[in-house]
Amino acid sequence: MRGHLGLKRKMRVGQILKAQRKLRKFGSPKFSSKRQMAARRFDINRSLDPPGALAFFLASAVNSDLTSVPGIGDASVTALREQGITTTHQLIGQFLLLKGENTTWTEHLDAMYNWLTLVGTEIGSRSRVVHCIAEKCTIMIPSLSVIPERD
Repeated sequence: MRGHLGLKRKMRVGQILKAQRKLRKFGSPKFSSKRQMAARRFDINRSLDPPGALAFFLASAVNSDLTSVPGIGDASVTALREQGITTTHQLIGQFLLLKGENTTWTEHLDAMYNWLTLVGTEIGSRSRVVHCIAEKCTIMIPSLSVIPERD
């Protein structure tokens, strides 16, 4: 059973990486300008959360409920469940899975943002989710990297 799940995850990661390469090579037909294309990347300035939500998330233990992550609502939970992600632990695992050996921090954050896009999570909350998960992982694994500063 584990081998099947591992193969399924590898296929999913392979599909995401393939889609990212296509985006870099050909651009997206939905966007006509570089400015619009850049909007498909993680931007910490779009990661606005209600006062205290990020601090509470970071200070508390990891809750298995996906809605405990700031920015994840019912629509995102449904989209994530369709991909086999049913807990916050699995979402953190997906974030760590996208970190390649030679992947820069920016590429890693963009990869997670693009994965959330491919999965079909809520548009307005993707940067917030990436920010929260990245901060939590940086606390749990200090050598992972540093979150960029807001402008």
